[in-house]
Amino acid sequence: MGIILALTTRLPSLALAPLGGWLPPLSVTVVLLAFFLLPPLSPARRQAAGYTLLSLAAILIGAVLVYAAHPAGPLVQTGLAVAIGLALAVLLLARPHLGDAAGHWLERHILRSHHQARRMVEEVTEAAPAVLDLEPLAAMILERTVQTLDIRWGLFALWDRTERELHAVAARGLPAEASTWRWPNNHPLTEWLLAGPDDARESTLLKGTAPDKGSALDTAWIAPVRLRDEPVGLFLYGPHTSGAPHTASERSILDLLANQTAAAVANARLFDLVARARREWLQTFDALSDGVFLHDRQGRILRANRALTRLVGRSFDQILTQPWFDLIPTGPEARRVCLPADEAAQGVAEYDLAYEGQRTLHITVSPLAPGGEFCVHVVRDVTEERALQSQLAQAEKLAALGEMLSGVAHELNNLSFVRYQ
Repeated sequence: MGIILALTTRLPSLALAPLGGWLPPLSVTVVLLAFFLLPPLSPARRQAAGYTLLSLAAILIGAVLVYAAHPAGPLVQTGLAVAIGLALAVLLLARPHLGDAAGHWLERHILRSHHQARRMVEEVTEAAPAVLDLEPLAAMILERTVQTLDIRWGLFALWDRTERELHAVAARGLPAEASTWRWPNNHPLTEWLLAGPDDARESTLLKGTAPDKGSALDTAWIAPVRLRDEPVGLFLYGPHTSGAPHTASERSILDLLANQTAAAVANARLFDLVARARREWLQTFDALSDGVFLHDRQGRILRANRALTRLVGRSFDQILTQPWFDLIPTGPEARRVCLPADEAAQGVAEYDLAYEGQRTLHITVSPLAPGGEFCVHVVRDVTEERALQSQLAQAEKLAALGEMLSGVAHELNNLSFVRYQ
């Protein structure tokens, strides 16, 4: 930095003296114009802009001081420029946040429209993941863009895969009947959205974007919303209220907001998929005839199905978060299965439990995952089954006894016959 200062501030004393005096303000003007023509500043670019602003300020101050020290000679001027550069470097190293602070100041006071546009993009980016319905999100984006960028009107049309047409779902700055507008699949706007590439956007604007041939719509920009290669919809924007077209920076902002909408659609679909899978799992879980519950390493019950509430005669509030061994009394063998892996007995524990002296429950205990983090218990009422098994065993004993008695009687008959003979 000191060398740059030295070269810059020595220019007035060189052959380019007339131009050298204009270099600092000219460089500031070029930098500001560059920022006006580029999209809103990202955090990295904002910090770089802050460093650039501090460097330009140091160059201007250095130029003034070096020019004031001109009578002292070139050596003093060069040393002063190097000292200013070193002081700036030390200041930036000691206070690295100064670059970001200067970038914020540049945006707020000089690039005011860029600051507002960046804040709008940040707000939409933060709010989009929480909005699971596309229409409120599109309405919010239209409200913010029309207000922030001073656009005459805006509209969002959603692609209907069933009807094979675009229909308006949100509009700002247009008549009330705009919400009923539809674009069939043979409309140039719909054909362009379904075609995929964006290189024909200008020609589509020239063909017209009005929903019918008898009307006109002064569309200045189209921002498609696509999820990968699947069309979702598009944003239509009019010109500025002054009638001026959109700049390249503003078009980039509008396209970025369309991409945020596509990301929100993807999040909503993923959320819907997860919610549907959860509902199906809960329905299946509750449809099981056997009681099932899941507990953690501390023994607290985390999940239970309806069959368990019927088996133990308790509500969900009386089951959840309670220790499982208070609900289902058992011995140490079953408890060891649910201990951490280095302490647990391998395999699955199965046992019958006389529950409340009236019923017999068959319980299967198994760890859900290695490490003993969770454990699953399956509880089945086997009272009738065990009663039938007991009756069957009793019948088998009686049958064996009857068979034995029949054999004895047969032998006695044989012995009586022999004696009679």
